[in-house]
Parts: sequence; structure tokens; C-alpha cells
Amino acid sequence: MRELDLHGKLVAEAEEIFHDILNEVRMKGRSEEVMFITGVGKIQDRLKALASGQDLNHYVQMGNRGVLVVEFE
Repeated sequence: MRELDLHGKLVAEAEEIFHDILNEVRMKGRSEEVMFITGVGKIQDRLKALASGQDLNHYVQMGNRGVLVVEFE
């Protein structure tokens, strides 16, 4: 599972990273789980909204509310 630490990033930068991964995964024709270390603020909220908008499964890691896992497909 790929792990990305987004602490210190702007929301716009996190969105760009999300879309880059989505495009990469779709071009390769495979699925991938990505663990985003976001904290519990604006970035996590935005990534959840982006994942929902793309119908991607996602969840907050049990035991660590600052980690969001997205299943890109």
C-alpha cells in the first residue's frame, strides 16, 4: 500500500496529488489502496469528498483518525 504524508500541504496541493494518483491508476488499468496521512482537518474532509464523488471506497483507519485510506480503481 502506498503511503503519502500530506501534513504541511495546502488543500489544493492535496487535491492535485489525489487526481494524479487517480489518473495514474486508471491509465495502468489496476486498482491500488493509498494511505493518506492527513490529520483530521480540511485535507481529510476534502479527500473524502473527492473519493465519494468518484465512487471510490474509502475509510478512516481504525485507531488513527488522521489517516484516510482510499481504494483507487
